[in-house]
Amino acid sequence: MAPSTPSPDPASPLAARRLHRLSWRKKLLFSGVTTVLLLLTLEGVLRWLVPPSPVRPDPWVGFSAYAPLFEVVNPEDHDPVVATAENKLVWFNAQSFPLRKAPGTKRVFSLGGSTTYGRPYRDITSYTGWLREVLPLVDAEHQWEVINAGGVSYASYRIAALMEELSKYEPDLFIVYTGQNEFLERRTYAAMFDRPGVQRLSHWLARTRTWDVMERLVKRKANASVQATQGDTTKGGATETDLARDLLPAEVDEMLNHTVGPVNYHRDPQWREQVLSHFRLNLARMTEIAHRCGAPILFVVPASNERDCSPFKSEFLSELAAPQRQEFEGLLARAESALRAEEPLQAASLLRQAEQLDGRHAKQHYLLGRALASTGDKEGAHREFLRAIEEDVCPLRAVADIPAAMLALEQQGARVGVLDFPARLRSMDTAQSGSVSFGNELFLDHVHPNIDVHRQLALWIVDDLLERGWCEGKRPAADQLASVDRRVRGSLSASEMGVAHRNLAKVLHWAGKFDEAAVNAEAALELLPDDAESLFVLAECHRHRDNPVEAYALLRRLFDVHPDYHRASLSYGALAAQAGDLQLAKTQLMTGLLYNPEVAYGHYWLGVTHLQLNEPRMAIEALTQADAIYPDDPATLSLLAAAHAAVDDHVTAIRHLERACRRAPKDAALCNQLGWEYLEAGRQEDAIRLFEQALLAQPDFEEARQNLKFVRETL
Repeated sequence: MAPSTPSPDPASPLAARRLHRLSWRKKLLFSGVTTVLLLLTLEGVLRWLVPPSPVRPDPWVGFSAYAPLFEVVNPEDHDPVVATAENKLVWFNAQSFPLRKAPGTKRVFSLGGSTTYGRPYRDITSYTGWLREVLPLVDAEHQWEVINAGGVSYASYRIAALMEELSKYEPDLFIVYTGQNEFLERRTYAAMFDRPGVQRLSHWLARTRTWDVMERLVKRKANASVQATQGDTTKGGATETDLARDLLPAEVDEMLNHTVGPVNYHRDPQWREQVLSHFRLNLARMTEIAHRCGAPILFVVPASNERDCSPFKSEFLSELAAPQRQEFEGLLARAESALRAEEPLQAASLLRQAEQLDGRHAKQHYLLGRALASTGDKEGAHREFLRAIEEDVCPLRAVADIPAAMLALEQQGARVGVLDFPARLRSMDTAQSGSVSFGNELFLDHVHPNIDVHRQLALWIVDDLLERGWCEGKRPAADQLASVDRRVRGSLSASEMGVAHRNLAKVLHWAGKFDEAAVNAEAALELLPDDAESLFVLAECHRHRDNPVEAYALLRRLFDVHPDYHRASLSYGALAAQAGDLQLAKTQLMTGLLYNPEVAYGHYWLGVTHLQLNEPRMAIEALTQADAIYPDDPATLSLLAAAHAAVDDHVTAIRHLERACRRAPKDAALCNQLGWEYLEAGRQEDAIRLFEQALLAQPDFEEARQNLKFVRETL
């Protein structure tokens, strides 16, 4: 028998050659298996040794810093009190409660956005405020603490983060009214959807204990770093890591605050669907938070003004060609005229024709709803109003998928409830007024209910709590509710009512709803005579509705009472220029530009004023600044050319007018002006071409006809 061959030493050249002969695929497989086994072992050890976080974090969105809503204001006292942090009072009502819950106490946290807050009023008239008054009448055996944690413009992802904070304060019940603000923070929120693969991976990783421990360590280190360099700016809150998540600012930064109206909103089906997916995820997170702290949670489906609130922004289908758009706009204009003339059948016919061109234009559906309502077709009108909400490119009212997601939560178990607020409200409204669609009889603006509806919602919540067994007792008697009514309504002063109307006017003005804004501004002025903001908003409404005389009179009244209200200086100066009060215009425009140097129309009207005062060089300076801020505006370039021509700089004047004509080639006045400058420069052939172009655009343009005749006679 042949002697056996000894095994080679692993360190020998022979072993190295055999190892080297392993394919790269096997090496990769062996390395991968080893890594996976190590990670699984680590995950198992951590699950055994480390308790989980109270609730899994949002895998899509974190916050650059988290400043807690509540802080202990007297920690040394025997009975310390928790109160709303001062830096949160811009978004939240002032609230307080004992840190240690007394025996026999029921603590309720009400969360949501501005409806929960109580806008346009405050906590006392919100459904939360009504609950605070009514629940002790329902169940006198317990001491009730009802805390309003509604934050202005708060969406579900911010509410979920807030719930994590509130879960440590021994809650007995969460009430959540959400769904109207999901699309507010588009600019910072949208980028997270650019990496769907990464987001899915991070969503899965966020469920592991390894990720949980790593994130806690990183957050602890980040907090220590922030507090060491800036002091305790986070108020004990946690700074989120940017591990495949987008960071939102610590407080709401609405994209609306960066624009005049909803101009930055555009139709984006993918983004919309991903926002809705994130909403569903946050509903699940809130349910999990409530489950972890042993408290039931009641979701309230939001309701909106359907009939008396037009869409915030409509947009054409991208494939609709320019001629079809012009035809569509013509049909819409004729339909609006027919509605004003109280001819709803004609309006409906025109709007049906428009729908054949573009079936996704929100305003068309809204106007059709108005027309059908006027003919008595309430059901048809209701369908169109709901379609208008769905097609609104700036969705500041809950779209249909929001209530659908919330109603699906009823299947989550006995500790999760959903109150269908729109269904109950519709049943009541139909019974009382025969209406099918919600309107101004129920809402103060697009989403905020009036005080009566807040009261009714509180009573429906009480009924729901009793039916679910989450509260014992019975609904208060009529005389008890009447006493509560007097107390709540008597708590609002005339000035508070005026401020509420002013706030409504400001929101409606921002949205371009100048008729509705003017009504609220006038109501505010009845309660707050000579209030600066109300006068300014009302003047702006008149200016936008082509009532410059009324607008100018209101601003004169404003500056008589508030001479230092510089926010209105630019508007006042522009209207003064139009009225021929040139020295006043010059003073106000220059003052306004000191405070708002980046407003193009301020520089524009200052340039107009300088030209009318025969100050062309100063006009050039102002109009050049306007052109830098808002480039290629034909009106600005026309005036800039006139100013250069006034100082005999025809070369520069021609350059500006050529830019203007490239932007607006069918503007007869611009073509005529450029033709005259060509003539001044001795370019007769170019002048003839521009005068002919002006007449082609506007055949009855007599000045261009005379100029063309003159240059031909000269030749």
